[in-house]
Amino acid sequence: MYLDAFADNPCGTNCWLLGADGTDDAVVVDPGFSPDRVRRPA
Repeated sequence: MYLDAFADNPCGTNCWLLGADGTDDAVVVDPGFSPDRVRRPA
């Protein structure tokens, strides 16, 4: 399992990224006002 929390926004709130080992699937929790910043480029 992959778990990361980061605060990359003006409010200083955390964004959580949770992923399963062996897959490309992930869940983003509370991306704040900039959800495009946590998307994988196509």
